[in-house]
Amino acid sequence: MKFSYKALLLVVVPVISWASDSSMEALELLKKMYSAPQTLNYQGTFVYSHDGKIESMKIFHSVGTEGERERLFHLNGSAREVVREQNLVTCVLADNKSVMVNKSRGDENVFLSLPKNFDSLKNHYSFVLGDDDRIAGRHTKTVLVDPRDDFRYGHKLWIDAETGLLLSSELLNEQNMTVERIMFTELEIVDKISDDLLKPTVSGEKFTWHKEMADEGVVEPGASSWAVTNMPEGFSASRHHVRHESNKSNSIEHIVLSDGLASVSIYVEQLVEENSKFIGASFMGAVNVYGAVVDDHQVTVVGEVPRATVKMIASSVENVDLF
Repeated sequence: MKFSYKALLLVVVPVISWASDSSMEALELLKKMYSAPQTLNYQGTFVYSHDGKIESMKIFHSVGTEGERERLFHLNGSAREVVREQNLVTCVLADNKSVMVNKSRGDENVFLSLPKNFDSLKNHYSFVLGDDDRIAGRHTKTVLVDPRDDFRYGHKLWIDAETGLLLSSELLNEQNMTVERIMFTELEIVDKISDDLLKPTVSGEKFTWHKEMADEGVVEPGASSWAVTNMPEGFSASRHHVRHESNKSNSIEHIVLSDGLASVSIYVEQLVEENSKFIGASFMGAVNVYGAVVDDHQVTVVGEVPRATVKMIASSVENVDLF
């Protein structure tokens, strides 16, 4: 059969054009998804499936002159509530009679941390528009976020066609298997969320409080003796600070690496006892952990990324003062 280059172009060019259009439409949906929570008041119920467990939660989300405010509480298992407002995240653990307060990074979302600029991810992920679907009785568009290498997980997102809200999210491992899913089962868009619905049911007045501010003990560039010398392309340090915990005599240096979507935490702590070493790999559901000992310090790398990623990073943490 005679080869026809022109005939091949007639087949290939439309396919390339369709793929490009699909990617652009997917990116526009993702940008709408990022903005949606900043403009909408809503309440609903969602389920979180992970590690063979299913948790059910109620959420109230409000937008006003003070910005976004949010409260969610668990409907099964231990009594827990999370309140996010004024750049603070407060977690009330009623069963343990404790309260944890952290500074919000500003990019938190119930389903995943959202980058401000999805275009910056194109070198490391592809974006494909999937089939229409329904979640919580609402019409959705689906977007597949597919990693271009083996160092990050993929995502499948169900985005409300009307509002742009993210209604469901699946985290996909290296074998493209779902390792974690969050999905609204009920959602109501409302004009206003009352202040009472945004307050925790317990005051925590007699609870034990733990406050860890994200910018406390921030490490200035070049001030730390610890550095990551090898990491997957696209990752860089997004936060670096020192944590001082009341129940420990020594501090913990905390470095966060991110590619804009996936993130990895590195903890460096002086070894106190020889038998406290953790070396090698571990995991819990979608979270992989890798431990190493460097210059009498425990290095622990944790993240919702493949094992190869945490191993690469843990193996490249160095005490640069020794070189």
